[in-house]
Amino acid sequence: LHLHGRPCTSFVKVTKQCGGYGACDFCDVRGDYIDSRVIYKDHHLGTSPLEVLPIDMVLSMPPDYMHIVLLGCTRKIIMFWLQGHLQVRMPTRIIQEISNGILECSKTVPSEFNRKLRPLNEVKLWKATELRLFLLYVGPVVLSNVKDFPVNFLNHFLLLSVAIRILSSRTLCGSASLANELLQQYVDVHEHLYGLSSISYVVHSLLHLPQFVDVYGPLDNFSCFKYENFLQTLKKKVRGKKHPLNQIARRISESSQFFGKSSTFRKFKISPSRRDKCIQLNSGTIVSSKCIVEINAFTPISELFTKTFSSPLVEDDSMQINTPPNPRTNAENVIAQSCNCHNPSV
Repeated sequence: LHLHGRPCTSFVKVTKQCGGYGACDFCDVRGDYIDSRVIYKDHHLGTSPLEVLPIDMVLSMPPDYMHIVLLGCTRKIIMFWLQGHLQVRMPTRIIQEISNGILECSKTVPSEFNRKLRPLNEVKLWKATELRLFLLYVGPVVLSNVKDFPVNFLNHFLLLSVAIRILSSRTLCGSASLANELLQQYVDVHEHLYGLSSISYVVHSLLHLPQFVDVYGPLDNFSCFKYENFLQTLKKKVRGKKHPLNQIARRISESSQFFGKSSTFRKFKISPSRRDKCIQLNSGTIVSSKCIVEINAFTPISELFTKTFSSPLVEDDSMQINTPPNPRTNAENVIAQSCNCHNPSV
C-alpha cells in the first residue's frame, strides 16, 4: 500500500497530473476542456520505475480521501456557497446563520476532536480535520436548522455526508455498494446544481472510493492524515536549502539510534531527558547524550566526601562542586550538578 498526494502519485507513476485530460488512475474516462479547466465525465507519460516491482499499480495506490473528499469536494461546495455564481451563492444572512450555528456547536465539541470549527467565511483556512468535523458531524445538524437553506443543496450535501460516513465506519463499510450509489447520485446532482464545469478530478475520484474500501477497509486505513501530521517533524529537521532530503535522512538516522528514545546500557537507562542523559566514562569524563554525533564533555568532578560511600551517588542540585584546576562556565556547572553521574562508571 503506497499513499501519496495526487502530485506525488503522478510523479512516481509517471502519469498525468490531476489537470490532465487522462489523469484518472482508476478508469479510462477522458476529460473535456470546459471553462478553462479539464472536466471529467492517453493517461501515461512514460514508464514508472515502480512497474518493475511486484505490485498492482492501481490497487496499491488508492486515492486519499483527505485530499479528495475533505480538502477537495467539501471545501469546493462551501466555496460555491460563498463565492459561486448567483444561482448557487448563498445570501449573507444564511452564511451568517450557518456560521453562528457552527460557533454554537463548537462550544460543546469534545476534546476527541483536534480542532474546533471556525466561521464559514474562514473556510480557506480550515484544516482537513475541521472539514471532516463539518462534513460528518456539525454540517448536517447546522444546515438542517437553517430555515431558508435550500432543500436541494441540503440533500446534495447529505448524499456526500452519509456516503463518507458509511465508508469511514468500521461497522458500516461493508455497505460500500450503498455508498457507491449515493456517491453516483452526488456526482450527478453536482453537475445539475453547480454546472458541468464543476465536475473536476476530485469530484470524479469520489466514484472510485468504494472499490478501495472493499479492498482495504474504512477510509482511515488508507488516509494520509497521520503522514501529513508528521510533515511538521520533517520540516524541523531541515536547516538549509541545500540537499533537504539528505538532511532529513541523516536526522532520521540519528533519531532512530538515539533521539527521543531511551536506551539501556549495562542495566542503566540513557535518554535525552535531563535526569538520564549524563554518564561517566571509565576515563572519568562525564558526557551528555545530547546528540548521537555531538557529545558534550566535562572535566571530572571532585567528590565531596568518600567515607562510607562515594558522594556522586547522593548529590542533588543544591550541592556545590568546586574544581579549582579547570573552572567551568556557569552553564557547565549547572549541567554537571543536575546530571552529576547518577549512573556508575560505564
